[in-house]
Parts: sequence; structure tokens; C-alpha cells
Amino acid sequence: MEEFEKTTKKLRTEIADLKEDFNKRCMVCARDKQGFEHAVKKLHQRELKYSTIFENVQDVYYQTDLNRIIYEISPSIKYYSDFSSEELVGRPVSELYSNPEERNLLLESLSQHGEVRDYEIRLKTGGGKIKYASINARLVCDDAGKPMHIDGALRDITARKVAEEAIVEREKELNYAQQIAKMGSWKLDLRTGINSWSENMYHMVGYTDTSTAISYNIFLDMVHPEDKHLIELGMQEISSTGREVRFDFRHILSNGEIKWFKNYVVPVYFEDELIELHGVNIDITDSKLLEMELIKAKEQAEASDRLKTAFMNNISHEVRTPLNAIQGFAPMIIDPRIGFEEKQEMVELLNFSVSRLIQTITDYMDISLITSGTMDLKRNEFALDRITSELRHHFEARCNEKSLLLTFDVADEIGSAKITSDRNLLLKVLSHLLDNAIKFTTSGEVTLGISLKSSNYEFYVRDTGKGIGTENLSAIFKHFVQEDESSSRPFEGSGLGLSIVRSLVGLLGGTITVESVRGKGSTFSFTLPL
Repeated sequence: MEEFEKTTKKLRTEIADLKEDFNKRCMVCARDKQGFEHAVKKLHQRELKYSTIFENVQDVYYQTDLNRIIYEISPSIKYYSDFSSEELVGRPVSELYSNPEERNLLLESLSQHGEVRDYEIRLKTGGGKIKYASINARLVCDDAGKPMHIDGALRDITARKVAEEAIVEREKELNYAQQIAKMGSWKLDLRTGINSWSENMYHMVGYTDTSTAISYNIFLDMVHPEDKHLIELGMQEISSTGREVRFDFRHILSNGEIKWFKNYVVPVYFEDELIELHGVNIDITDSKLLEMELIKAKEQAEASDRLKTAFMNNISHEVRTPLNAIQGFAPMIIDPRIGFEEKQEMVELLNFSVSRLIQTITDYMDISLITSGTMDLKRNEFALDRITSELRHHFEARCNEKSLLLTFDVADEIGSAKITSDRNLLLKVLSHLLDNAIKFTTSGEVTLGISLKSSNYEFYVRDTGKGIGTENLSAIFKHFVQEDESSSRPFEGSGLGLSIVRSLVGLLGGTITVESVRGKGSTFSFTLPL
């Protein structure tokens, strides 16, 4: 009996333990069931949430296989292409492309990089319209790295592209207007140093690549050195007044061409701080050149007036004076009351007046031929010693009359050397120079020199006369110019001699220079080719 009770008690204990364990297990199952139901509910809510997003999001999600067949595409495609997602699944994605070749280019980029970002394509709608899309896509591979499919998202950027095209079109219209107006616009950000130019601004300064960054320093390097201070003055005026400035300056192009620009500069402030400069440059080269031509024409007209005045004064003095002498003495020669010696003096005065008049008329004729370009040039070979002999014979008597020493500094190697040139014109040049030297020298000597230097003959005429003022050296080769242009000047002459000399030397292929010191004399030198 006792053994039975022990067994019964043990069985009851085990049954109680089993019951307790069963109750615990039942409680766990209940909790698991509740958790499972909660997880299912939460998963359903999340699926509903993402389904709503998937169906209503603006961007279109899609997935295609490697054969370009659409696996899946979000319902929002209907707002973009007029097709529903059900209509597109299972069809080739290339059917959506405006140009199917663009799909091949996209696949090439995917195969090279594994993904694309902001890749722009053109798609067509069910109604045949063209729309622009920006694609983000990647090539999905399995664990072994083998490509499986393509996942991507596209966004409609048609509105943006239309706006961009409108901006580009407006920029073209603006640039065309600037081309017509010969102007360019620019902006300088003083905080960053970035200088922005319009397309026509690049073209105006000789740049074909409008993507080239032009810094402010590069711009300054293009400004003509003589005009750089105008830029500095403009900046100083803006700093002191805060107002816009305008000025003209020259711009040097890369090919050396110089252009004139009218520069308008407007300052831009933010909280009393100068942050930007906006400007417009207008090409005024044509008007500047016209202005300079007008100024030049005005100066030429004024010079012509002065030349006419000088010519009239010259005519009055150099023509009327010998004519008056001729008119006065000619009747007296036949007067029987005048003695032979007095008549002989009168004849000499008449001869002098006639020679002076002939020389004046000859000068007028020479300068007329030179100015009109009809001076006859006859080149031939002749000996230089014949020239010096003729000049000595002609001018020695005049030098003796004034007690001047006439010397010839002719190099030994010259001797009877020959030159090929116009003998008469060379003789005329040397005669004018010797005539001037004797005329303006009261004591001392007059020298004619000839030497051989390199492949040229060098000629010079030196005197110990009154000399020429430094301020007049640049003008003595002009027509009708003398240091003393008054009608009462002590030296006769047309004032054409040196202008004739310079023109004839140039015609003979040479150049002439002058050195002079007031009170010590002058030296005129010129070279002629052998």
C-alpha cells in the first residue's frame, strides 16, 4: 500500500509538472501567435505604404532584363507616356525611345561603368510627343558577378529642357543683338574674382573659344599700355562716388590689331559693400578712326591754309622783289644821262634778279613735279669727280665774294669712281645744299664731302654758319619753311630748297639727316646706293 502511494504521489508530481510545462508552452504559443499576427499586420501596412508611394511617386521605377524586356515599371509611367504599367510589362523598352540608338549608347555606358547618373534621353509618348528624361540606372549582378537585370529610375525633365532651350534661344537673340550693336556685356564678381563675358564679348576681343576663362588680370593685359590708367581712374571714381562710370580705351587683340571700346561700368552693392561690377563694352573703332580722320583732315586743312599763306608771302617776296628790280632798272639802261659804269652795275643787278627769279620758278616747277609724282628719273653711270669739278666752278666765286673757304673732302678711293644714278638730280641736291650753306654762312668755310661706306656713297655738306634751332630741325624739310618767315627776312629764297632735297634724295633711293648747333653751323648728310 505504501509503495502504491509513493508511486501515485510521483505520478501526480510529474502530471503537475507536465501540466505546468503545457500551460507555459500554451502561453508561449499564444504570444507567438499574437506577435505573428502583429508582424503580418505591420508588413501589410508597410506594403500598402510603399505601394501607394510606388504608384504615386513622380519618378518612374523600372526593371528590364538583359534583352531589353520590361519586367516591372511603376504605375506613374501613365502620367509620362500615356501607357499604363500593365501595357508596358513584357514589351521591349526600346519602344519608348524616340531614337532607339540612344538605348544602345545607354547600355554601352552601363557595361563600362556599371551605372549611370543623370543620363539624358528622349522618349516618346503614346500620342507621339517627345519628352526628355533623366535616368539613374545600375546593372544588377548575381553573387558570381554575372549580370542579371537592370534597375533604374527616370524623371521627366521636359519642362526644364524647354526652359533651358528658351534660355539658350534668348541668349542667341541677345548675342545677335549684341553683334548688330557691336557690343558685349560682362560681369566681374569682386568676391571670387570670376569674370563672366557674353559670347559676343569674346568675339569682339578675338577669342573663338567662348569657354575660355578670362580673369581680370588677363583682361588688363589686353588693354593698351597707354590706357591702363583709365581703368584705374574708373575704379577710383566708383570707389569715391559709388556711381557708374564711362570712358573710352584701346584693346590690343592677339593678332596685334587695336580696337577702341566705349566702356560702361555699373557697380553693384550688397549691404554697402561693393560686390560686383557689371559692364558693357561697345566697339567704337570705326567712329574713332573716322574721328581721327576728321582731325587729320582738319589739321591738313589748317596746314594747307598755312601753306597757302606761306606761298603767298613767298610769291610776294621771291617773285615780286626781283620783278620790281627788273622793272625799275630796265628803263634806266637806255637813259643817255646815265654813265656807262652805272649802267654796268644796273646790268649786274638785273642779271642777279633774273637769276633769282629763274631759281624761284625752277623750285616751284620741281616741287610741282615731285608732289604730282611726275618727276622724271634717268639713271646712268657717271664719274663723281666730274660732279665735284662742276660744283667747284659754280660756287667758288660766290664763296670768294663772302671771303668763305670752299673745301672738298673727297676720299682717295673715290677718285674717278663711278655711280649709277640720275646725274642731274644729284647735282640739283648738292647745289641746293651748297647754296643754303653759303647763304647762311658769313665767315669760316663750307665743305662738301664724299666717302664710301659699305655698299653706299655718303655725301655731306658742312658749314660754319648761323645753325638751326633745335625746335626747328623737324620742320625745315617742309614746304616754304624757313626759320624767319617774315617778309623782311634778310635771306632770300623760296623756302622750298630743303623739301626738294629730301624728296629728290628719296627718289634716288637714299635718306637724309641733319645735325646743327645754333651759332656753330650745320651738317646735312645723305647716302645713295652704289
